[in-house]
Amino acid sequence: MKLLKLAAFVVAISGLAGCATGTPVPDKGNAIVHIEAQVGDEMNARRLDTRPAESLSHFEVSPGRHSMELGIVARGYQKSQRRCVATLEYNSFVADAFYTLIESRSGTEVKVTLIDSKGNTLAQTEQVPCL
Repeated sequence: MKLLKLAAFVVAISGLAGCATGTPVPDKGNAIVHIEAQVGDEMNARRLDTRPAESLSHFEVSPGRHSMELGIVARGYQKSQRRCVATLEYNSFVADAFYTLIESRSGTEVKVTLIDSKGNTLAQTEQVPCL
């Protein structure tokens, strides 16, 4: 019985520790690009420039020009799913900054927008191809 209580305690603490993970801190001189999918969808980092992404939830970029590839699973009516791949390029990343990639949908049209920490739109994809 004590072993069962101990196991339950360990599982509960592990779950809380997962919720407590904070915002990633970039290496000095780099910037972080967070990824936010529309509610119910999934959006993951796939590639930064020509290399596989190091994290699924964000990109860490050096100043300058970068190309980011994202995988999107757009969920729809009656559990239907559409798989999309978006590529967004931006030429002016700056050091020690925070950016966000936001997915948005209107009907079947999927777009990804890059915003800075002040809420300014910096770049946006055209309609993203989906299957």
